[in-house]
Amino acid sequence: MKYRILYFAVALLASFAVACGNPANEKVTEQEIALLDSLWKRQFNDAASIIALHDSIKQTTAEKSRGMHTLNQCHYVWHSGEYMFSCRGKNEDIYELPKQSTELSFDNEVVAQFALTKKIGRFADHYFTLQAMKEGDSFNDSRDGVTATVFYPIRALNDNDYEKLQAVFTSKNSALHNEYLERLKFPLQNSGCTQGLKSIQPLIEANVAESPLKAEVLAIYELFTRIMPGNQAPISVLKDAEGNEHTFEEFRGKVLVIDVWATWCHSCLTNMHKFTGMKYWFRKESDVCFITVSIDRSEDKEQWLEAIAKNNMQGMLNLFPDCEAQSQFESDFQISGVPRYIIIGKKGEIVSAHAPSPGPEMASMIEKARFAEFYTGPGTDFLDITLDEAIAKASAENKHIFIECHTDGCVPCKMMKDKVFAHDKCAEYLNREFVSLSVDDENGCGPQIMEMYDVQMFPTYIILAPDGELKGMLMATEHEIDAFIEKVEEIKNRK
Repeated sequence: MKYRILYFAVALLASFAVACGNPANEKVTEQEIALLDSLWKRQFNDAASIIALHDSIKQTTAEKSRGMHTLNQCHYVWHSGEYMFSCRGKNEDIYELPKQSTELSFDNEVVAQFALTKKIGRFADHYFTLQAMKEGDSFNDSRDGVTATVFYPIRALNDNDYEKLQAVFTSKNSALHNEYLERLKFPLQNSGCTQGLKSIQPLIEANVAESPLKAEVLAIYELFTRIMPGNQAPISVLKDAEGNEHTFEEFRGKVLVIDVWATWCHSCLTNMHKFTGMKYWFRKESDVCFITVSIDRSEDKEQWLEAIAKNNMQGMLNLFPDCEAQSQFESDFQISGVPRYIIIGKKGEIVSAHAPSPGPEMASMIEKARFAEFYTGPGTDFLDITLDEAIAKASAENKHIFIECHTDGCVPCKMMKDKVFAHDKCAEYLNREFVSLSVDDENGCGPQIMEMYDVQMFPTYIILAPDGELKGMLMATEHEIDAFIEKVEEIKNRK
């Protein structure tokens, strides 16, 4: 019975499309809207059902009514996104959905009206996720990273987020502007003003209508622009347990690593051992200094001293503002929550006012700050080409082939990329002698290469002759630049 009803509805839809007349018409009537709403009013438990309904309607509307065709696509985007997010991106069939997704403009009246009947931010999330997945990105890399309220766990902003923000603020859709102005507060206040976010500011200034919300977001931009990487760190006066005053100026010539915490912050105390562990890791490096800054008030000094003793923090300099209200330090660095980690370079420049938690990423950032003069270039040039294309290029240029194999979440892989492949000396060597590829175990030509060379652990480095013949593989992680280059060169020169 339901199929007979669907057949009747699609036939009726065809009659509406014929009556519409002008195929370029982007308007839809109330009847047409109601009809499509009735066709799409169901719960979908798999991608195939969404695609099937979309296609059955598309065949009728594609050439006869652009407005209906666009509205059908809006329904497809909405239900595809609802299904993807309900399964948290874990069902494999979600990767079939982007194949049917087409580009939509939020300036289009049909799209704008549809989005307003839903939650416009949620509809935008669905649309931009599908578009990024259509380019081959994973669900996790494609989903929204601008706000914490859409999906958990929060991930760092990536190129997809910045491209989405560019599309949002180049549109003329005021409702979409307001949605994302509100959302922008979270990444600015929790991760700081990245270069990607900074590039969005001129679009907001030029394209968004004046409003209190716009003024508020631009004011937040102004605050966080001051503490972007490369700017000189504010010089705040802080005190130690004996009441002696200190400023960050006295640490010139050293990389200063700061743990901002409070005695009332459970996460701060739980993670403190990781920070002291990081200090121990760099204990032999005289050009690195670890300190803590508590944002406790003067009245909490005793609790502060007790927490220092209880958490074995006596081996480093512990400071606090010693004031009754918000301190200049908190204002300068826009401390809205703790724990917070700050890294300042040897010349007093901000390396990161929102540094990663103690771990490999922080260690890599500290190392780069120690040898900043050796990380001035773009790093190793990993090409986005197939293995066959790499062999052809290497043969033509008389170079060997270097393949870096990694997997998502591999900490040593990231350490090597950040510390070794970004280093000017390593990059100069690899770019001169090799055609380089970076592949993972799930995307592009990665799975084929992993199987071809039986890659079982990560990171693995494969060295091929210009004609593609295997010269050797390197599976050990080596963070010393000269030692790594020596090992790669030895494999390259094998007969």
